[in-house]
Amino acid sequence: MDHKSKALMKGTLIYAIGNFGTKILSFFIVPLYTYYILPADMGDYDLINTTVSLLTPIITLQITDGAYKWMLMYAGKSKDYISAVYQFILVTTAMAAGIILIVNIFVPITYMYYFIGVLITGRWLQSLQKLLRGLKNQKLFAVSGVVYTITFLILNVVQVVILKMGVIALFQSAMTANVIAIIV
Repeated sequence: MDHKSKALMKGTLIYAIGNFGTKILSFFIVPLYTYYILPADMGDYDLINTTVSLLTPIITLQITDGAYKWMLMYAGKSKDYISAVYQFILVTTAMAAGIILIVNIFVPITYMYYFIGVLITGRWLQSLQKLLRGLKNQKLFAVSGVVYTITFLILNVVQVVILKMGVIALFQSAMTANVIAIIV
C-alpha cells in the first residue's frame, strides 16, 4: 500500500472514531431514557432536537462546508476562512436566539432557553469540527468527538439516573458536552 492510501485509511479511521461515538451513544442510551424520563418529556426533547437540525442549515447557511472546501483548496488562507466563519456564526446564532425569544412571546416554546442553548453550542461545535477537518487535524476532530461522547454519557447517567433530573438533564448534558468539546 502506498503512502497516499495509508494516509487515507488513517484519516478515515480517525474520522470514523470521532463520528461513530455519538451515533452509537444515541443507540445505547435510549433504554436509559425510556426508563427514567416520561414519554411526553422525551417528545419535547426530540422535537427540540429535530427543530435544531432543521434550523441549522438556515442559520449557518452551511458556511462551514464552503469554508472546508476553500481551506482544502487554498490552505494558506485558512485563517481568513476561519475568521469569516466565526463572525458569520456569531451573528447568525445571535439573530436566531433573538428571533426565538420574540416568537416565544407569541407562541410559548417549551424549554426555550435550553432550546437556544443547544442550538448555539451545537452549531459552534459542529462548525469548529468542520474547520478542524479543513485544517486536516483529524486527531483533534476525533478527540473532540470522543470528549463530547464521554462527557454526554457521564452527565446523562449522573443527572438522569442518580439525580433524577428528567429531561432537563438531557439538555444540560448536551450543552455542557458541547462546551467542553469546543474548549478541547
